[in-house]
Amino acid sequence: MSNSVVVAVCQALTNAGIASLRFNYRGVGRSEGKYGDGLGERTDAASALAYLHRLADVDQDKVGIVGYSFGATVALTAADKGVAAVAAISTPSFSQGIPALAIRCPALLISGEQDEIAPSASLTTLAHAIGPQCQVTVVPGADHFWWGYEEELAGLVAQFFRRCLME
Repeated sequence: MSNSVVVAVCQALTNAGIASLRFNYRGVGRSEGKYGDGLGERTDAASALAYLHRLADVDQDKVGIVGYSFGATVALTAADKGVAAVAAISTPSFSQGIPALAIRCPALLISGEQDEIAPSASLTTLAHAIGPQCQVTVVPGADHFWWGYEEELAGLVAQFFRRCLME
């Protein structure tokens, strides 16, 4: 939740006039529970989305989800009905192949050209599984941790959400 990538993206969204909610998955930080092998974390993300949908100040038609690294995988699997846009940053390969994804909204897959954990070359297959509403962006020079590229990344994500949620 306090990772430099997550903080930079949330700050850029705030600067763009888009509210954001950060949370820890089960068993992380002071959150109760234990690692749920991706399924439990998808439930955590779905609960966060349900919470946002219950807030009176939130436009129900303009809720998006973004995730980084493992969180990108979770965001992609949680981006179903009720999600207007999804951004996945440095998505690692799905360990058991790409699951059936129910993504109907605009999607952004973004990775660093030098990412050895989530190679940008694997994005083509993932983008094909998502469908024609998927955009792929590879940032030259950036690695998995985005050191020195946080602001550029955050700007690209904020621009995507601004286009999808505010125009």
